[in-house]
Amino acid sequence: MQEASTFILLDRVQRGHLQEMVICRRAPGISHLLFADDTLLFFKAEQRQAQQVRDIVQAYERGTGQLINRAKCSIVFKNREDSEMQEQVKTVLEVELTAFEAKYLGLPTPVGRMKREQFLPLKEKLRKRLSAYTEKHLSAAAKEVLIKSVAQALPTYIMGAFKLPLGTCDDLTSIIRDFWWGSEKGKRKIAWVAWKDLVMKKCQGGLGFKDMRLFNQAMLARQAWRLIDKPDSLCSTLLKAKYFPRGSVLDSVKSANASATWQAVLYGLELLKKGLIWRICSGTQVRIWRDPWIPRELSLKVISKRGRCRIHWVSELINSDGSGWDRDKLLRIFDQIDREAILNIKLPARKTDDFLAWHGEKSGSFTVRSAYNLGWRLQHIDDATASSSVPSGDRVLWSRVWEGNVPPKVKVFIWKLCKDILHTRANKYARKLEEGSRCTMCGMAAKNSYHATVSYSAAVDLRDAMRKHWLLPEEERWWYSGPDWLLILLDNCNKDQRDKVKLLLWQTWTQHNDIVHGAKNETELTVVAMRKGKEIIGSGGRHRTGLGGREQADPREEWRPRWQRPAAGWIKVNVDGSFLEASGAAGVGFVARDHEGTTIFTACRVLFDCASAVEAEARACVEGIRLASQWCQGPVVLETDCARLANVLHRSKIRELGQSLLEWKAAKVRRELHINNLYPPY
Repeated sequence: MQEASTFILLDRVQRGHLQEMVICRRAPGISHLLFADDTLLFFKAEQRQAQQVRDIVQAYERGTGQLINRAKCSIVFKNREDSEMQEQVKTVLEVELTAFEAKYLGLPTPVGRMKREQFLPLKEKLRKRLSAYTEKHLSAAAKEVLIKSVAQALPTYIMGAFKLPLGTCDDLTSIIRDFWWGSEKGKRKIAWVAWKDLVMKKCQGGLGFKDMRLFNQAMLARQAWRLIDKPDSLCSTLLKAKYFPRGSVLDSVKSANASATWQAVLYGLELLKKGLIWRICSGTQVRIWRDPWIPRELSLKVISKRGRCRIHWVSELINSDGSGWDRDKLLRIFDQIDREAILNIKLPARKTDDFLAWHGEKSGSFTVRSAYNLGWRLQHIDDATASSSVPSGDRVLWSRVWEGNVPPKVKVFIWKLCKDILHTRANKYARKLEEGSRCTMCGMAAKNSYHATVSYSAAVDLRDAMRKHWLLPEEERWWYSGPDWLLILLDNCNKDQRDKVKLLLWQTWTQHNDIVHGAKNETELTVVAMRKGKEIIGSGGRHRTGLGGREQADPREEWRPRWQRPAAGWIKVNVDGSFLEASGAAGVGFVARDHEGTTIFTACRVLFDCASAVEAEARACVEGIRLASQWCQGPVVLETDCARLANVLHRSKIRELGQSLLEWKAAKVRRELHINNLYPPY
């Protein structure tokens, strides 16, 4: 019935009985907006047009048998409308409320400048949500999960629409930080490490908490991406007419009368521009020296000096027949680093328009996660200085902390031990919470994290006792070698030893705390408990207890890869690709079978100019579709073990490859069903 009312409304607009709202000269008119059970109507503030709207509303009431509550309706006028006309319109429509609610659809109503006070309900909601959890009953690992899945997800909806004031982002961070470190009797506990270290990624020594300012910008970058990806949407059309009528959103600048929505888009656009790249098809739309078009980890723009080169467009670097790059021009114009990167760009067989893509994802589609990671790398590009770091700033050794088959609370404890932020006497003394740093038990050394978990006499006794049951690293490996002693120790262990070292250190710290608080040192009982715990963890849930207490094998162990037949009348084409990074060579293979398992064709090819394993898989899919269009009669299902490609193949632009097929679809198959491992059909 709501659709019928919409048709009546549009008919009145076409006949000239109602005048649409136009926000600027080049913008399309808007007569109504629908969202769920809400309806927004736009018309000129005149008595005659108000009567038309009243007639439409009454027609809706007669058709549905539902009366509209006028007391819940509101009307907003332009400031320039005279008060007499406003009263006439309100009388005709029987509406008295002349202001929007402070919140609409869960968002603050954007009236004027978005101030900090408008986001106070968000802060209170976050504080109330976290206070609902009893801190004493939560381990550090449980707090980590709660912060990531609840606290930092709570403001996502608002962050995707508005640029939050920096003070609001800091307030949200402060609430989360207080929850992580805890409080006692309303007083915040000690923050043993700076928050900026906690928001570092886990592979860089942090816990992977979000930087709220950067996350807000990444969320708004998605809105800017939608203006590029969906230029025909109503939102894109309106913003283009208002703010960049003669150009692209990439060339737009902030104007004096910018709305809160446009300011938010521009804020996200700052980050979006740093990850956009032009995909070369014809090269006629891409400027060589100004646009980002070279896919690599370094600058996406040309690094070589321009000199006196008068070539401006990428199309001028392509052979006249469009078959590939003009190597002579590349050799003459660009340095080696640019030249090699350009030659790795594959040109399509069919010439189409160049298009913008997101460099952070191999699919070319924007994601908030990749935008956040890009912003993070740009902020911390100078931090990757350690010898155990890779160009992205990740430290390989930190991955040893978070891998393995041990409880999450043990992993968080090991992280604290690596960061040397345990509640030891030495750490408390450094913060002037203790009068001395010496161990009160032995009085021999400063009671730091290493002493409490490794060199303390009770720790040595427990380690010696466990050597009778576990294969632990040699004692020399436990010697202190500097601040990274534990990272080095874990890196020199095999997988099983690594888990045992983590469990041993965690139990040693637990035993240490018991002794400090007056408990008896029960080494033998601790050994028995640790052996039993390791057996439970080591089983990894591979067996379950069935009826009558009998153990049942995990069904995953019984699973064997089997080729699944397609539906009757369909043909299944399995494709796969392999890649050798050292030589750039790749191999692709294809098998096509019908619903009875009869082989229709098999084929394979060797490629010598691949840049990655994903490219090999993609070219296998493209070639598989082409072979299917030549040899298969009927609908075709294409199976690949690459989930990313299976998703991309469903997009309309990619599906043009299979236009010659009657019907086709793509599907993801388990990696175990590699072509070489397929069992005979049965």
